[in-house]
Amino acid sequence: MSAADIYASARVEAIANTLPPNARLLVQVGAGDGALARYYHSLYPATAFAVIEAQPAAARLATGFAERVIQVQLDDADAGLFRHLQWADGWLFDLTLERLRDPGAVLGAIRQVIQYDASLLVCVANPGDELAALNRLLSDAGFRLCNTYALSAGSASAPDHYLIKAMPAG
Repeated sequence: MSAADIYASARVEAIANTLPPNARLLVQVGAGDGALARYYHSLYPATAFAVIEAQPAAARLATGFAERVIQVQLDDADAGLFRHLQWADGWLFDLTLERLRDPGAVLGAIRQVIQYDASLLVCVANPGDELAALNRLLSDAGFRLCNTYALSAGSASAPDHYLIKAMPAG
């Protein structure tokens, strides 16, 4: 196994272990490659994954590992979509929050429906000085920060990614 494969595996494990255990429903924004869903399912087989994906090809691939696939550009989704997913135990943005046109509006829409004990996980490539701005974005959308984890591929001097866990404030 290469160093890159080991890091990718450790990254998936770190994200899965930060998600709520034994969740009923997890919402993943962006299909990814399915490694996270497969790993989480190996731990908690009863969990349902809902993937929100804008790209048709990626949405088709997600049907292989997600129980529900919703093909929509999240920036264009109406309040009905968010209400439909209100019982999710967790929302995950794995390198996808930064691709939204208006991440603050999307986070605000999630905050309107998310349950008080559900969590929001955001994994971003090392944003450097932008980490404070990202934390402010989450806070302004009505989330309180629980933890920030630095994920590194071994000898890297700076983290490759940050994993931020937040929950609804107040």
